[in-house]
Amino acid sequence: MIRSGLIAALLACVSACAFTNVGVWSQATLARGQAAADFSSYRVQRVAVVPFTGADLDQERSRDLQNGLALEMAARVKFELVQLSALDLAEIQRADPHRRGSYAARTLLEIAERYRVDAVLVGTVREFNVYSPQRIATQVELVSCETGQVAWSSSVEIDANDARVVKSIEAWYALERESYDAPGDEALAFLSPGVFARFATRELARSFP
Repeated sequence: MIRSGLIAALLACVSACAFTNVGVWSQATLARGQAAADFSSYRVQRVAVVPFTGADLDQERSRDLQNGLALEMAARVKFELVQLSALDLAEIQRADPHRRGSYAARTLLEIAERYRVDAVLVGTVREFNVYSPQRIATQVELVSCETGQVAWSSSVEIDANDARVVKSIEAWYALERESYDAPGDEALAFLSPGVFARFATRELARSFP
């Protein structure tokens, strides 16, 4: 079960719907995913999805990315996802979960105990230009609460100036517009930061093994 906040009306029509036409979508993902060598040994049944962080990332953009990742992952994984808000984490000392290449063991243990999760999905944004032409560079890591190690990670750069990206977004949006009777045309994906962010999280989720 996913606990998520309210999403803007536009995203409710275009982004907030669980885009689950996985079998129809045949294009290769733009994301680069990598699983740990011992990935199959991790027993993951419940995962916390924490707010995205990054330079110049405001609350709305962070929420768009977190919501998008949770919804897209839910369509592809067998484990339960629990979205945590900044308020949920307020009492946990988590000013920066990722420090100098590692994760604070105390932070992971507190999250694990408080929310009964086996792992945490941590998203970071290196760049998010919300003005046309839009560009986003982001990554996610699935961190084991037991070991503190990264079991899986994925990164993606979505640039509206890239012809391959444009083709992929247009095909994706056309498919979802037909499925959910979404308003507008493909140009909306290049104008709305929320829709652009949703496409990025879809690509990240599609790289999950």
